[in-house]
Amino acid sequence: MELQTYFDNDEEDNKENGVTTPPNNDPDPGPPENNKTPEAEQTNDQEISPNNGIDEQFLKDIFVESVSRILENMIQNSATVLNFNSLTVFDARDIPGISIYNYLRRIMAYSEATSRTIVMCLSHIDNLTNDDSSPVILTRHNIHRLLAVSMMVSAKFYEDCYLDNESWGEITGLSLFEINRLERKFLTYIDFKINTKLDCYIQYVQMLLSYAVESNIVDYDTAGGLLQAIVDASALEFEDSAN
Repeated sequence: MELQTYFDNDEEDNKENGVTTPPNNDPDPGPPENNKTPEAEQTNDQEISPNNGIDEQFLKDIFVESVSRILENMIQNSATVLNFNSLTVFDARDIPGISIYNYLRRIMAYSEATSRTIVMCLSHIDNLTNDDSSPVILTRHNIHRLLAVSMMVSAKFYEDCYLDNESWGEITGLSLFEINRLERKFLTYIDFKINTKLDCYIQYVQMLLSYAVESNIVDYDTAGGLLQAIVDASALEFEDSAN
């Protein structure tokens, strides 16, 4: 399947009003058009994990499900009809046909993002949508684009190896023109404040694991062990990424 049909952009329309046509209703459009899994998929996750000694894929699965449910809860009461007086470049014309969970799972499967990236992605979206000066209100019309660009920006900053914008466009179903434009606007909205302090990162990890326990995604003892292992491993990782 041609991935560009996922967010079938009309760039002239984009320039006029900042919205595009929605993705099709395929819950999983499949891998990028070359049908090759990125090198990260062929690498032992344990070796590239930012949390040594932890099953990285297990942690990714927990975070993907937890973040997806949290975002669903945040937008469940949002408007289903666009308010054309408050559009931003992140708003799609119609609500995308793919669920937040399947979209995020796709991004994690075909990018080189680690569990740390998804935590940082959530923190950036949370900060952006809770900033009184931000024009972005989280809705079903913009959550997919916000996820796409926040994941990309977080991966670029926190991971040793990351994909270029064209590859991110293929994974997320956005044209290179669109992903570049969204990245510029996203960085402007967050005032280029990408770096997250260790204590803030741990706070979001703790929140996600607590939510996972409450939602029966993982049991209490397992979550406690994961949290302790992440705390023990994170200080050095954050020091390295800041250098």
